[in-house]
Amino acid sequence: MLTGITEPIEFAFIFAAPALYYLVYVPLFGLAHLLGHIFNIGVGLTFSGGFIDMFLFGILQGNSKTTWIMIPIIGIFYFIGFYYIFKFAIIKFDLKTPGREEEEEKITNTSSQKTEISETARKVLEGLGGKNNITYLDACASRLRINVNQIELVKPVTYFKSIGASGMLKKGNSVQIIFGGLSDNIRMEMDKIFINA
Repeated sequence: MLTGITEPIEFAFIFAAPALYYLVYVPLFGLAHLLGHIFNIGVGLTFSGGFIDMFLFGILQGNSKTTWIMIPIIGIFYFIGFYYIFKFAIIKFDLKTPGREEEEEKITNTSSQKTEISETARKVLEGLGGKNNITYLDACASRLRINVNQIELVKPVTYFKSIGASGMLKKGNSVQIIFGGLSDNIRMEMDKIFINA
């Protein structure tokens, strides 16, 4: 909201439920731009339209020039609309967004969720079918991004949840495992395992 970076929200569902992105999110996003034009909103932006841009290029420029006051008014209705439309679509069409995957095996709440990062990295490698199965490894702020040779060697989401992940996405030979802020630390530990092996 502060900077306008929406990628973490979009990536939370774009791969798991692409219909939600293309048939719901994109039209609503486009409608927001149409409403901005209809209400003559003229707030400039430098990066991605967050509150900083709104403050610098909307509020400070004055409402008479930018009509910035309409943004929070439309925003309130958009927030409510987005929430209920998404909730309806997710429940009605049983979309498997992160946290709603079918449980393949019962997760036991053990101390394995509190393991050290190096132990977690070792278990992630094991869950991905070993280091020889990995062709690409990277991480962003919220998830590990991995390409594998054989996707069938990758363990189910419940395995990764049992070691602390909040979710997992698979598409082709690509896997994303969501560990939140620990993702890059886990990747660095996995790199160390590759180097030392």
